Amino acid sequence: MNQIEPETVLADGDTSLAGALFSIAFFLIFGGFGFILAINLRQIAERFLDLTSKMLFGFAEGVDPRIARFVGACAALLSLVGIAVEISAF
Repeated sequence: MNQIEPETVLADGDTSLAGALFSIAFFLIFGGFGFILAINLRQIAERFLDLTSKMLFGFAEGVDPRIARFVGACAALLSLVGIAVEISAF
């Protein structure tokens, strides 16, 4: 069957529409989680760190909630850049 896969590069060097929509949806979800972590809605940064310290081993216990908020802000910013790149590809 000649079905275009989501990550298939077309003849003109562009990706397919399904791949672009998948990327935009991924960046929206990724950026949403990062934004919620960055604004610390209902002390979510502390809850996230409690969860990671129980599930992970190593240096996860020594992380401050400010670092988690910074990482969330970086994730939100990177997702905005990714969305802008994908939209400009249209």
